[in-house]
Amino acid sequence: MQTYIDRITDISNQAYSQLLTHLAAHHTSNDIAKYIKDIGSEVELFLKEGIYNNTRNRDTFEVLVNHLVSQDVSQTSIDSLHELRKKYNKAKHDPSTIISGKEAMTILQDTNKALVEIKNVGLGISSRNQSYERILWFAGWDHITSGDTEISIMIPSTGERLPPALDYFNIVWDGWEPLISHFVKQGQLLLGREQFPEKVYDILSGGDFLDAGVFIGDYRELILEISKYVDLEKESRLLPNLQRKNDPNAIYYAMVYATCDVISEGMFVEERNELEEALLIIANYKYAVDTASQYTRKLAPQMVNILLELKEEHRNCIEGPLFFTEKTFGTLMTSAYINCKQPPIKVTNDGKLYSII
Repeated sequence: MQTYIDRITDISNQAYSQLLTHLAAHHTSNDIAKYIKDIGSEVELFLKEGIYNNTRNRDTFEVLVNHLVSQDVSQTSIDSLHELRKKYNKAKHDPSTIISGKEAMTILQDTNKALVEIKNVGLGISSRNQSYERILWFAGWDHITSGDTEISIMIPSTGERLPPALDYFNIVWDGWEPLISHFVKQGQLLLGREQFPEKVYDILSGGDFLDAGVFIGDYRELILEISKYVDLEKESRLLPNLQRKNDPNAIYYAMVYATCDVISEGMFVEERNELEEALLIIANYKYAVDTASQYTRKLAPQMVNILLELKEEHRNCIEGPLFFTEKTFGTLMTSAYINCKQPPIKVTNDGKLYSII
């Protein structure tokens, strides 16, 4: 199970990497500010949950950072987190705030250094609680000609055909071993033929097959970890039918998770265009979604419509996404105040967001 410090470190590193890519293209200060707002929100949440175990939730971000001095964190790291906090607060409350690309790079670099020190002094190393887990099949194949590894995440099933894919990724060739090791060590991935029904492993083991197993855990955590090893530029050189951006299911599930993250990370705003940009940034650097994908561009405004329909109390806190079969999903009709047919999303009165598996 992933620790609090590992999760925030991964997210911060991915944000920095994606920021560099964003800076190489045309961008505005508002584009850059969204990275600071997202990481600022994530770090504040990390301090409350991962460091103070939800005992100081009423304290301000400033107080939370200041109190780190009693946890043996250096003044240099505390100053770095304050710089993030100040820019985060300005960007959050004043849309006209200007943050240059160089300034954002420095803030994220220094934040990453502070997080490394926080881990080194032994803070945030407890495992994150997860309320919901999923059981999925997981397999990998090397593509010799293109020098990448294809990963398929599948719904467990029986039969004579390849199990139905829920999502798939093309990761860098040297990403397979650290990815597998990460989840095997945590007991969340059980590899080998003995994990599957008869014949299923044989069906999977065609081509340049690496291995397959059963994943048991937090699907969001699985996607975040895989996304660390995705090179979107390299993937763009693959044949169109091999690119994840052209798979509507893969894009859909990633966008549903990103939609919930907009709420959990405090990035909800009532301005439609800004809300959509926040959604796309999260989808891009956390879930390796190509924002130029036709499916991404179609889904983004639809997801924004759902966000704008949320009750006031659910614009600050929402649980999910939770995935049900179509039959079970239909039973939520009476308890849901958002019943969207396309995409298939329901939000219930108790603040849970559901979709169909």
